[in-house]
Amino acid sequence: MSLTQNQARVLWDAGGFAVLLGVARGAEAGLDGTMHVVGAFAGYKFVPPGLHALVWGAGEGSSEGAAAALPLRSALIKHWGSRERVVLTLPEGGGEVESMTLEEAGLRALDPRLASYPFAGLDEWKRLTACISREVADVLPGVVDSFTPVEGEQDEVEAALRDVGREGEGGAEGHRKTIRLPVFDLKRSWRAGAPAEDVTRWSRDKSDLWARVCGAHGGPRALLGHTALAYILFAQVWNAPALGAYRRLVALQCRAHAALAEPELFADAFGSGDMAGNAQDARETALAFVELLVAQIGSLPEHAAVEVPDLEEFFEGEIEALRRGLGAALAVRGWWGLAKRAQAAWSQLRAVAAKRGWSIDTLPQGDEEEDEEEGEYAPVVVET
Repeated sequence: MSLTQNQARVLWDAGGFAVLLGVARGAEAGLDGTMHVVGAFAGYKFVPPGLHALVWGAGEGSSEGAAAALPLRSALIKHWGSRERVVLTLPEGGGEVESMTLEEAGLRALDPRLASYPFAGLDEWKRLTACISREVADVLPGVVDSFTPVEGEQDEVEAALRDVGREGEGGAEGHRKTIRLPVFDLKRSWRAGAPAEDVTRWSRDKSDLWARVCGAHGGPRALLGHTALAYILFAQVWNAPALGAYRRLVALQCRAHAALAEPELFADAFGSGDMAGNAQDARETALAFVELLVAQIGSLPEHAAVEVPDLEEFFEGEIEALRRGLGAALAVRGWWGLAKRAQAAWSQLRAVAAKRGWSIDTLPQGDEEEDEEEGEYAPVVVET
């Protein structure tokens, strides 16, 4: 992005800053999905208001700080206000990242080492993160890294630490902070004490669980935001526990068929207010979920298929469940005005999946017979 002096002056005065001091030459750093091996680097200028992810790591070519004691990647993910200046200092030899203030003169001195915000990728970044509200971003405990635990996913933390020879460090200093994404059990998706017919119904259709999770975490829009945040943590910070949470969140929304068709029947999902309006917003949110999947699949890192060999199988299975549910929902009156948008979003999903060699069918017309649920999230057998 080439700027005139006047344009640069205007952006300097109006934009924010993401300053990162102490990054070693040969390390990697990036903002909002861009990653580069850095030389004389001190962060970013011209940062627009909104949610951003400042990510850094030792990098394969780093001559400093590349010991196995460091996380693979670290990140600060937060909402920047207008003209906000965020300044972080990385201590030598590891330890807690420190926040500090920097006056105008200090920023001016750093200017030669500040990269411009990567505006070329801003639209894609917004497609990935527009649904992450400030309230959802607050589940993050400040700076996080590849080993920061996610609530309900402790086994994934220990597995990640074993992979790099750091067993037993899950509770060590610096990793006591926890990311508080929604916790729920997809395999036991009925209410405690439910009669046998409800156990049968809600073990296959996750709508009742969807309603309870939405009710506990701010509604369908917030649930979508948690899904987007879990993806960013997995795909850009390489946080393995977040992948487990992401899988559960995606599966929950793909398999809540009754709530997808008639959300007004699941009042637990919403707070007070106009039920008809809440239900229509839930339908709009379901389409936003399809559009989010388009952005996420399109932005999957190249290494993802190697690091997570069953990722294609996971996406194809959950999207097939969503296809059946959404196809049946389009026959319900509340969906009639959204049919064109649904078909357009689904066409985009098929196109982006095809680029990866994945196969997704067209939306069905009306109900299709459902198969018994199998795989990772198949219901458990219990005595009632």
